[in-house]
Amino acid sequence: MSAIREILEQFTDSRLPVSIIAGEVVAVHQSDLTCDVRPESGDADLLAVMLNTGLVPPVGAQVLVGVVENRRTDTFLLATDRVAHYYLATQQDSLYAWCQRLLDALMALTVPTGTGPSGIPINIDKLTALKTDLDKLFIPVS
Repeated sequence: MSAIREILEQFTDSRLPVSIIAGEVVAVHQSDLTCDVRPESGDADLLAVMLNTGLVPPVGAQVLVGVVENRRTDTFLLATDRVAHYYLATQQDSLYAWCQRLLDALMALTVPTGTGPSGIPINIDKLTALKTDLDKLFIPVS
C-alpha cells in the first residue's frame, strides 16, 4: 500500500497549478500567434499570450488567460468573447491553404462535352468571392 501512496504523493507534488486572469486584448501579433492582454485587476499587461486554441481574438475582446505556476511569462488563451480569425494547421498543412487549393481547383474546373471541353464554371464570381472571404476567416500559419 505504501508504493501506491508514494506514487500519489509524487503525482500531486508534480502538478502545475494554473491560475486564470480575466482581461481585455490590447494588441494581436498574428505573425507569432500571440496577443497582449490588460488584466481587469489593473496589474501590468500580459505580453505574448500564446494563442494555442486556434482562435485569434480582436483588439478589445474580453478573454480568459491561463498562467502556469504564477509565471506571467507562461500564459495562454483559454477563452474569448469574440473571434477575429481562426487558424488550424498540422505539421503538413493548414486548413487555410487547403481551402485555397480547393477553390483554385474548382475555379479551373472544366468538363468534357460533345463539342469539346467546357469553359470556366458559370459561378466563377461566387467561387472568387469565397476565396476572398477566406482572408476574413483564417490566418495563414507557416
